[in-house]
Amino acid sequence: AQITRVLGEHEISIASVLQHEAREGEPIPLVVMTHKTTEGAAAKACAAIERLECARSKPIRMWVRD
Repeated sequence: AQITRVLGEHEISIASVLQHEAREGEPIPLVVMTHKTTEGAAAKACAAIERLECARSKPIRMWVRD
């Protein structure tokens, strides 16, 4: 919920989310595919997500081209 709030605050729309089952004692990887956005909005959102208490590692951004 915290991550989606940050994306919304930066006007980034979510296309899909992939989350695997949790393994005991391990962080849960979360893959969020967004709709088209700007590099600036993505950078600011990732910086904000990195500061969240729920984030266990630095977000990784990847471009997806048509």
